[in-house]
Amino acid sequence: MLSKNEAFKIAEKAIFQMQEKTKYDDFSPIELNSENDSFWTYISGSQAMINDGCVPGAFFVSVDKTDGHIWTRNETENYYQRKSVPELQAA
Repeated sequence: MLSKNEAFKIAEKAIFQMQEKTKYDDFSPIELNSENDSFWTYISGSQAMINDGCVPGAFFVSVDKTDGHIWTRNETENYYQRKSVPELQAA
């Protein structure tokens, strides 16, 4: 199991890489946004992104608690889909 500090370092690196690819330079400090049984989600927002109509105006990275990989959008959607449909929870 990964520690929260190790997960933060992984998220920080991933978010910095995303930030470098944008024209924005006003990102908030990276912080823990949420946590569940499988991953921690970190966020860093930009008011300029919001002002330009970017939704959600932030970068989110979810780090797996077991092996430290960054969760893909597909993995995240499947996770929440399983949580919301009782028949899929055992899968």
